[in-house]
Amino acid sequence: MAARVLKILNRFLRTIVLLTIGMACVSTAQGARDYGVHSGYLESVRGERDVIVEDLVLLTPPPSGPSLHQRIFNEKLTKEFTERYEQKFGRTEQQRVYLAPNNNTYYTDLFGFQGTPQQTDNERRRFGEFMLRRLTEYHVENYAKTDPKARVVWEAKEKLSNVKVAVGKSVKVSAKYSISGNSADINFANPWLGAKVTLYMGDDFTREAIVSLSKGLTPTVSAETHWAMDDGIVSLIGRKAMTPVLQTSFTMSTYTHHGGVSRRESLYLTGASYSY
Repeated sequence: MAARVLKILNRFLRTIVLLTIGMACVSTAQGARDYGVHSGYLESVRGERDVIVEDLVLLTPPPSGPSLHQRIFNEKLTKEFTERYEQKFGRTEQQRVYLAPNNNTYYTDLFGFQGTPQQTDNERRRFGEFMLRRLTEYHVENYAKTDPKARVVWEAKEKLSNVKVAVGKSVKVSAKYSISGNSADINFANPWLGAKVTLYMGDDFTREAIVSLSKGLTPTVSAETHWAMDDGIVSLIGRKAMTPVLQTSFTMSTYTHHGGVSRRESLYLTGASYSY
């Protein structure tokens, strides 16, 4: 009797489950038929195959222009500061390391260009002061160029501090005086080699005339020579770029007379420098 009752209950439950599933299917089918009538839904998706959808459109940002550092230290000033620094503290990395005072030179009294670490710091501080004056001079001149009221003063200053002379068809001579450095650069533009004479009138640099010649021998090899006439130091430098960041150099210098600011010696240095 109990087994028969269980069979009847089992059939009853199965019937209820089947009816529930059937009603759910009918409700789903009815909803599918009415899907297109709902607001915001499409009646057909056949046209979506031909629609090109772009999920994200990237906009090119407008050019921001040079940074504040690039405006203050532009390419022209950076080149000028680098050249002045090399003239004062050494043409190559190896020469600057050799001339800088260290623990060994302090006790053996074999110093670089000035003799003591304190004097070396004073020279570097004076060079920093020169940079501040040169930055002020340069940017004041740029402001005067754009200001109509001050442009007359700037043009008069340019006429006094800049001289250009053509010597034949292939050689041009230009001279520019710098108030901040109390110096004058005389450039000889020609198709054969770089030629320049720098005249220092005193103050930050000793009274000196430096003759510089340079020549690019190959795309990676260059040679240059510098002669400080008053100090009597002649240097010859060869450079070779091994990679864009690795460079080797050979420096040779000697003296032409016994009196001068620099130490009287014949110097030979070679080495490599890596930029990163």
